[in-house]
Amino acid sequence: QTTKQPPTAAQIMRELRDRGWSTGVASIVTDEHGKLRSPADREELADSLEAFLAEKPATTAIDATPSLQLQESRLAVMNAFSRALRRAPSPESASRIGERLLRIAERSSDALVSQGAGRLLMQLPDTSQAIGSLRRLATSQSAAAERAVYALGRMMGSEGQRVLERLYTTGQITHRQARWTATLISRKNGWSPQDSANRVREAVAVSEKLRMRANIGDEARLLARGPTALHSERALAVIADSITSYLVSPTRSEKEVPIRHAAAAALAEAFAKRVASDRLFVVARTARDPETRMIAISTITSLLDAPESVRLLALIASANDQFAAAAIQGLAAERLVSSGGLTALRELDRQGVITERTARAQLSIQLRLLAGRKTP
Repeated sequence: QTTKQPPTAAQIMRELRDRGWSTGVASIVTDEHGKLRSPADREELADSLEAFLAEKPATTAIDATPSLQLQESRLAVMNAFSRALRRAPSPESASRIGERLLRIAERSSDALVSQGAGRLLMQLPDTSQAIGSLRRLATSQSAAAERAVYALGRMMGSEGQRVLERLYTTGQITHRQARWTATLISRKNGWSPQDSANRVREAVAVSEKLRMRANIGDEARLLARGPTALHSERALAVIADSITSYLVSPTRSEKEVPIRHAAAAALAEAFAKRVASDRLFVVARTARDPETRMIAISTITSLLDAPESVRLLALIASANDQFAAAAIQGLAAERLVSSGGLTALRELDRQGVITERTARAQLSIQLRLLAGRKTP
């Protein structure tokens, strides 16, 4: 018996425009009857649905569609994207959906669609991607700008608030309603553009020393602990961000390697625990140079509090990329084994999340070496 071929993306879009959202279209789009499409076909359909949400009714063939039907169709497509995000089979798949949602939020002329896409960005499993996407929306003129500002200030934790503070105090939020919402949040948190300017100047000074290949370790410790440490916690966070920004940028020469070791150590030793761990995790996951990412993983392994080291290394290992093996080796370090490292290794093995070849081999080796050890 021949399997009936699913409709093409063009056929689905024609049905969507001609008759609006229907049960038939919904089941096809969401593949409720099984994986009937090839990856290329699913990608083409997703491209078409994204374009449908972003297009302007005044310049397309859907002028004749009643506005209520159009709106219902668009919101139903948004629900399909929401369902796809919840059921994403991997972090990479969720990340691709997040990129689509950001484009929809920026480009859609329909305020409900734009705001809905902004709301879904908050649900991305990768917090760094979620905050980065919301930051971009907050500085845009899209209908989702105000929602992005609110999300950063109220729903994305301390890191979201730090991002929003920098955007607000440096005048990067220009959407009228978004700016008003940011002002209300700033009053509750005591943010001042003048204070921010001073903090930015301090951060720039640190960055300049980095560019001049000065000893960033001594500089960071002086700023954080020395006699001139008349800085607020937020000021130190900006300085830590400056060091982080340097570490995630490309290395220009081999001479920078020891400076990057010192910079990573400074983050771990000279700043508050949460500031240090958040920034080092960002470096370990996003630095442009593989060697810098390895430096960050090594620093997390050796210098942070043991439970925090275990938590971050397990997250890095779970990413299942070329750096997962280094994170697994870190979890097996003697100082971490009895502080949750062995438990984390066994849990990674039990869940079966490690499939990258080198990482899988490293996990098997470490578990064999630690086979006689007992978890505390």
